[in-house]
Amino acid sequence: MQKDSHWYEKRISFLEQENRRTLIALSEINSFESYFTDISEKTKIDDIYHVTCDHLNHFIDFTTIAFMNLDDSTSFDISFNRGTHDKDFIQKEVDAKVEQRAFAKALKIKNCLPVPLEDKSGYIILHALHSKNKILGMFIGIHSENILETTETVSPLLSVLLRKTGHFLSLQQKCQRLHCEVSYLQEEVKKNKFALDDALHKASIMEVTRKHMLANISHEFRTPLNAIIGLLDLMRDSENLIPIHRDYISTASKSASLIISLIDDLLTYVKLKSSDERLSPGPGSIPEVLNTTVQREEAYAVQKGLNIKLLYSPSLEQLFYFDVKLLVLILQKLLSNAIKFTHQGHIELTADLISEDNDLSHIEFKMKDTGIGFNAENFNFLCQPFTQEDPSTTRSFEGMGIGLALASLAVETLGSSLKVSSQSNEGSTFSFELKLSKSISNFHI
Repeated sequence: MQKDSHWYEKRISFLEQENRRTLIALSEINSFESYFTDISEKTKIDDIYHVTCDHLNHFIDFTTIAFMNLDDSTSFDISFNRGTHDKDFIQKEVDAKVEQRAFAKALKIKNCLPVPLEDKSGYIILHALHSKNKILGMFIGIHSENILETTETVSPLLSVLLRKTGHFLSLQQKCQRLHCEVSYLQEEVKKNKFALDDALHKASIMEVTRKHMLANISHEFRTPLNAIIGLLDLMRDSENLIPIHRDYISTASKSASLIISLIDDLLTYVKLKSSDERLSPGPGSIPEVLNTTVQREEAYAVQKGLNIKLLYSPSLEQLFYFDVKLLVLILQKLLSNAIKFTHQGHIELTADLISEDNDLSHIEFKMKDTGIGFNAENFNFLCQPFTQEDPSTTRSFEGMGIGLALASLAVETLGSSLKVSSQSNEGSTFSFELKLSKSISNFHI
């Protein structure tokens, strides 16, 4: 069957029309690249709407373009409009479309929905602005005709552009929320910083007050106690005293000395705990430190009939740099503690050279006794001040239970840790290790 010329004319017209539509679509797609670039640089909602409106007008000659935002109360408000129709006209049309349920339909289909204007002068095109899971607003475009029917490429291209608009609106809202959260956190940081600065200032004042208080306590206690001890010593030397009165005076003098010793221990413990006690490295002899320790407690040991054995490596008979005063304090407290809880047998104080590494000597100190011992699992508890394994111990032995706590804290101050091996009724062994230098430049903690 031959085709007449009229069929060919219609076919040519159709192909030309499709070609024009294809060229228009390609032009519109090319314009999207600049749209994505322009809109990605905007951070305000109005700027996003302006860029979207400019690009829409490249391929659709809307007489009016408007955007409605969805606020938190689920109501739509016109936030942007450009064209020949004012907000009142647009709002009346929207109200009418709401009653006709066209507005709800546009929200549901999330695509272009053309609806005739109430006065039949043109069409209003509705398209929801949305993210993946949230409605953000509504696009409103007014045109003199239903361009979705006259130009097939308009609907998909318009949807692509408006979906991207919704995407950027979603990003803008997230950025706005993050900005609000950041502002809130910055304010909280300022408040917390102010509170912290205030707390640090108060703490600094309290620390100064504490130091003054400790100094005053030491002075106020020591002064009258030293006077009491001095007067008691004078009275004890008097020739007119009967033996029982001399015993009373000796007991009073001893008690006053114990109080001074306890005050010294408490102040030293507080200073070490608060890091007020600074290390004072100087040259010292390990054998001299050991002998000094034994001499201070020897009378106490002899009184109880105990023998103190002193052992140390010959290689330690040289000068090392360390805090002599603090090491003597540690050993004296450990020795006093050993004598206190040992009724018979002996106490062994040793210092052994474990190894040498250039200028540093690794030395282990041990205090071993044959006393009542204790459960080693309670060691950490016993290293707390004013604690003893058995409350009844306080009545059986002198002291406030601070000696072991002070020795343990002093060992930690020297950068080591106090270790123990003990069993009830089988004695105890306390030990700690120090790395001592032969020169002040390598003083090691």
